[in-house]
Amino acid sequence: MLLDVRGTGDAKKVVQLASPLQESNTIQLKYLRFPPMPLVPNFYNAVYMHVSINPFVDYWFHLDIHTSLSALAHTMSQLEYDGNRLFRAFYNETANKFEIDNLSSQLIQFGDSFRDFMNFPQVFPADAHWEIGLSEEVIDAYSHYRVSVKNVKGCHDGRDYDEIIGRVYRDGRIESHKHNFRTTTSSLDIEVRAARLDNETEAYGSEIEWALGFEIL
Repeated sequence: MLLDVRGTGDAKKVVQLASPLQESNTIQLKYLRFPPMPLVPNFYNAVYMHVSINPFVDYWFHLDIHTSLSALAHTMSQLEYDGNRLFRAFYNETANKFEIDNLSSQLIQFGDSFRDFMNFPQVFPADAHWEIGLSEEVIDAYSHYRVSVKNVKGCHDGRDYDEIIGRVYRDGRIESHKHNFRTTTSSLDIEVRAARLDNETEAYGSEIEWALGFEIL
């Protein structure tokens, strides 16, 4: 049986089964139709302004996950303070350069983690223009999508079987084989997370419909 699971938003779904599956049954990931893998992680307090009004006010801007530096540049170009854009930003894929202008009359600073990731200086003077050499291949923070199913003997971690039944890499390559269930189950609790190079994982989804295919025997 091929089970097709679809949804939007976070890739986490519970599928009720018409007939329970037993320990002798197996499940294997056959395909994943998902948005592009993230490239840039989310950064909390990525951009900072100390605005000279009475009293002084600190403004922080957060940046969510992005799948490309072009997408990040677009988001940064949309940031506004008091109705005015903070940046003009563009990623030149041919030259591997991230170009950004400070359009404000304020000095802008960046959070430590975002600054280090983007190779930015800490302080961005008013009206300044930067061209930062960046390659998406070099700064890629993600390894693969991790697909897990509850109550399944997934991959062995040296001590026990986890619930990871498949990994899908940026080039579309799938690592998966048949996995047995631990006990009788009447539903499949499925989740896809983005795995980072630092071994952390993040919930990930899309407003565009995603799909997973499982072969159940």
